[in-house]
Amino acid sequence: MALHPTQGDGEANPVFQPLASSSLTHDPLNPPPKSEIHMSQSSTSVAVAVPYPLTESLPLSSNYLPQITDRPFSIDYPTDHSSPDPPAVDLHGEPPLGSPTSSNHPTFDYFLPEGRLVQLINSDQIPRYAKNATMQVGYTNLSSTLTSLCRPRVETAYYVGPLTTEFPYFPEPDGFEKNSSPWIPATHPDGALYLYDEERRLFTGTDMHKKALRDEIEDFYNYLQRLIHNDQLIIPSRNHDLVLDIMVTENEERISWCYYYACHEARCLFWLEIYDASYMTPSGLFGVKSPAHIKHRLEDLYWNHWSLFPVVFGDRRLPLDAYDELLGILTHGCIDVITSKLSNIPYDDDTMRKMIQLVQGAKDAKDGLAYYTAGITRLLSIFAHWRFLYFHGQKHARLIRDQTVYDKPKHERSLLITILSPLLFLAPDVHLREMDKLWTDEVIIESVWRSHMIMLLGEWGDMILWSTVLLSANVGFLAIPGVVLSNLSGTNITSANQVVIFTSPAQIASSLSVVGSIGSIIIGLLLVRHNRTKEKEDRSGASIYLYRNCHRIFGLEPIAIIFSLPWGLLMWSMGIFFIALLLFCFSISNYPTRISVAIMSVLMAALIGWCIWTTWKYTEDNDDDVWQKSLVVLRRTCGALFEL
Repeated sequence: MALHPTQGDGEANPVFQPLASSSLTHDPLNPPPKSEIHMSQSSTSVAVAVPYPLTESLPLSSNYLPQITDRPFSIDYPTDHSSPDPPAVDLHGEPPLGSPTSSNHPTFDYFLPEGRLVQLINSDQIPRYAKNATMQVGYTNLSSTLTSLCRPRVETAYYVGPLTTEFPYFPEPDGFEKNSSPWIPATHPDGALYLYDEERRLFTGTDMHKKALRDEIEDFYNYLQRLIHNDQLIIPSRNHDLVLDIMVTENEERISWCYYYACHEARCLFWLEIYDASYMTPSGLFGVKSPAHIKHRLEDLYWNHWSLFPVVFGDRRLPLDAYDELLGILTHGCIDVITSKLSNIPYDDDTMRKMIQLVQGAKDAKDGLAYYTAGITRLLSIFAHWRFLYFHGQKHARLIRDQTVYDKPKHERSLLITILSPLLFLAPDVHLREMDKLWTDEVIIESVWRSHMIMLLGEWGDMILWSTVLLSANVGFLAIPGVVLSNLSGTNITSANQVVIFTSPAQIASSLSVVGSIGSIIIGLLLVRHNRTKEKEDRSGASIYLYRNCHRIFGLEPIAIIFSLPWGLLMWSMGIFFIALLLFCFSISNYPTRISVAIMSVLMAALIGWCIWTTWKYTEDNDDDVWQKSLVVLRRTCGALFEL
């Protein structure tokens, strides 16, 4: 059954311009399907101009159909009005899906309804959590003056009839119960509504209580059956699910038929046409070439499919070996995190211990299978995606967190951080090394990110506290008689009884220390306020945060310098306050006091310098002398300035 809808007045919309054909190249890892071989021989374009079917029975509205924002690889098949509409082929009937017997090339005796576009999607592109469906209700203003304040006004009410014990999903006249539709509604544990056909193993999230959308889904299914029959395609396994969805393009000009198959035996997704794997690869991940590597991503999408549609019926249930596999993954991960400080496991050991208890309880459970299935498969999807990101099974697999898989030149430190780092007591180098370990190859571990942000927030809080204490000490120091000199001695009072204030060196130094303390407090408060919620970010949010703060020239150096400012300013403020104390002692004290203070000050300065030189002489990741490198850069910079 093919639909050829027109507008309400019987006239079709203006014809679209033909879409540009895409030149596809193939390698041994991605051989082209037979249908594409036929298209390359028969036509240079895989798209044709078709009229837009706008009807009242199938409204193109975001209230009914989600929009496509990230369009995957698609094929717009030609429309052939001269070809008959072939009957649908029962995939589960006889004869079985055999191999081609007459020709290696399919014949296009099937066609799409006008204005339809076939989209090859994966389970990550199901718009369940992005479509934000709403219901239409009236509104009543709370105030005649504040028209922006309004509350929903429900115009209809639902009454429970006498002796009513059954409550269907769709009580409308065209609902499923009255029409005996094979589509069964189900509620996801998160609350979303989806539908499935148990006999044909079909799943959809489309708003199926609208008859036009139900007919659209049925036409889509019949089209795929004709595609399999006419191309004589061999389905890898009969134990598979088919997900169908109806979407609209961003400009709401075309209806997209979106689908994917999920094979339970191979634990992967598959399609009837060639699928561009770049649409299921993260933007920052490069070098995906091996089929075994891509299989990890397909398994991730397979388990995500289970998580989206966790209903259990017949032989469609989660096998016990999936529970055992997850328990093994969690046990190994927990041991790896405990024994290695650079483990690349995505969770900490406490979290995985809790997961092990939950999985063991779910394995022994008898009821609530959909709830357990949704949770278990979500974890399996996460770990499959983790194996994909870390190149498991490849020669260049990332075995520890800070190991890169790409043969790229080492990023040299710029003059910016090389000069400023010694001035800030090498704190920027420490922060930069930690962030480089966090974001190796733009891949981040959520648990490590959270621990790092908790550590930073605690450090900034300590800096604020110590800076406040130092600020109070400076205020008290300035109140000591003799720090601020004046002519209030009786002989130097002017005729206008004005007191002339003289600035002492100790007062200047203490004032500088006050400024440094205030700067440390303000910057620390800003960093704490801005990053207060960053410890709760997931892996995606953390990557976005680092990406936005990564300079195209200096990389993460600017943000590392900013993170170290509270501590650097506090150290400078403390050092200047120490100088202010020495100036005060040497200016008003007697010689024995000066000598004893001088001896103690020299001893303390020697110990502090020895500590700094010994502790920060070498970086953690190499044996380069930090101070020698800083002096070399400083000499080069001064030489360049003198040449100018």
